Amino acid sequence: MKRSLKSQAPFIQLVVLGCLTFVFAFIGILVVRPLVMNGFHVSEQDFLTFNYSKPGFTNAMRVLLGILSIFVFLLPSFAFAYFSEPR
Repeated sequence: MKRSLKSQAPFIQLVVLGCLTFVFAFIGILVVRPLVMNGFHVSEQDFLTFNYSKPGFTNAMRVLLGILSIFVFLLPSFAFAYFSEPR
């Protein structure tokens, strides 16, 4: 019989939530950042030096911040809720 995360110690739950957050953030950075940067025609060098004179850089950063916020805050919480009590 599978035990849910609800029956685990609070420290274990915290560790699982932290690991989920780290995994989703890592996936978001690896997958989303190149897509957004290529979509707004911003090079890696412009991104590393924060070249605000490049058109589209500010919009690319806004989109990237929004998507990464979803990957860091929303998706891990939904995954943790699913693993806490799968129905």
